[in-house]
Amino acid sequence: NWPGMGTLYMDGVSTRDYPLIMSMVLISAFVIVVSNLITDLTYALVDPRVRYE
Repeated sequence: NWPGMGTLYMDGVSTRDYPLIMSMVLISAFVIVVSNLITDLTYALVDPRVRYE
């Protein structure tokens, strides 16, 4: 939970600051992709039935 990120995003939307909106969407997408990758990789450690070929 980053303090102020939601407020910054809403201020950017209300003032139509498109570079800020695009960067916030890019940061959010990056965090989601990285967290999904970490989750998939830890499944192989937790459950030995899952194997990556």
